[in-house]
Amino acid sequence: MSTRLRCPLRSQIGIGVALTGFAVLLWWGFSEPGGWRESLADLPLLGRTGPASLVLVAMAAMLSMIEMARIEWGRARRDLPARPVAFLVPAHNEEREIAACIESLDAAAANYPGPCTIYVVNNASIDATVQVARTALAGCGATRGTVLECPRPGKARALNWGLRHLSEDILVRVDADTLVPPSFLRRLVPLFRDPAVGAVGGLPLPKQSASWLGSIRTVEVLYNVGFLRVAQGAVDGVMVVPGMLAAYRRRLVVRLGGFAEGVNGEDADMTIRIGRLGYRVITDPKIRALTEMPQTLRHLREQRLRWTRGLFHVAARNMSTVWMRQGLRGFWFLPASIFNGGRRSIVLPALVYLGILWLLARDSFEFPHQILAVGGEFLGLHMVLMIAVLAIYRELGKLRILPMYAAFNV
Repeated sequence: MSTRLRCPLRSQIGIGVALTGFAVLLWWGFSEPGGWRESLADLPLLGRTGPASLVLVAMAAMLSMIEMARIEWGRARRDLPARPVAFLVPAHNEEREIAACIESLDAAAANYPGPCTIYVVNNASIDATVQVARTALAGCGATRGTVLECPRPGKARALNWGLRHLSEDILVRVDADTLVPPSFLRRLVPLFRDPAVGAVGGLPLPKQSASWLGSIRTVEVLYNVGFLRVAQGAVDGVMVVPGMLAAYRRRLVVRLGGFAEGVNGEDADMTIRIGRLGYRVITDPKIRALTEMPQTLRHLREQRLRWTRGLFHVAARNMSTVWMRQGLRGFWFLPASIFNGGRRSIVLPALVYLGILWLLARDSFEFPHQILAVGGEFLGLHMVLMIAVLAIYRELGKLRILPMYAAFNV
């Protein structure tokens, strides 16, 4: 895939500032460490990783703040355009959730001056999804809608089926179990006033945030999406806009041939391909939605296996972006994602091996220093970053969840 759009000057300046700041912090971290920096970096909590750990913390915080500030600056200078918006909702056996989803989309449309249409794509449902959806659409006051029938199962097939029937400028993909706030479109659509923006995402927070698993998932979303992806956005390196809530320029999706079928991770694939065309991808933490999350460990395991498969499917489809040098997304973030996928898979075996080693050789094992060093290497820096993230989002009440989150992360 060749790049079609040259990066705007202001984006180049922003990326340059972020990378320059990273280079300065890198130099600061490795130049003659001493005093409190050396003492802090040598703590077992951080796995004795040296001053580089401090640099990573500072880098992530700086990139996040730059992107948040830039989004706020851009929104403050723009009025609200009245562009036509299409909500594309694939639904497979969603009779319990689809009505609430449609009602929330209608409420968002009521706060937006432009025309909105809801396209519900029934994807081989065997329950009352169609009847419930048609009833909910008939009760909408601010938007109109229709139910489309896609007989072949598969979310990507359902999305492409709906794509053939819509013509609106902005395509908002929403899962049938997702709820959006009334301010949703007023925050999202102005970002498309920039012709260089090709996709926009937000924070998909769990509906069941009060449960222990919901609290852990909330912390995970704040870190992975609200912190890391926002930071990636500062250097135009966002790897995925989650499919439960994603907005695109429809013409770009059409130009790219629609969503990839027969693979996992079609949302990440679309994100990367839009970036490869030269368009920016934004993750705005003030665009929020509530989504369903796995309620059992078995369902959770299936979800994470699907995500892991998706990583390698997407990498295989887009590996050429690495040697084509299409920005930091291809040069750095895609290879880093593959590396981290492999690294995460050895965390649990490494800890099991460490436990066996300690049981067999307790006398010669320097406990707790070696255990703390290994544990800190895997978890310490992550936990330090988590405290900063919860402080940024004013969720310090969830600090009590961090021990459970650490176990969950392993």
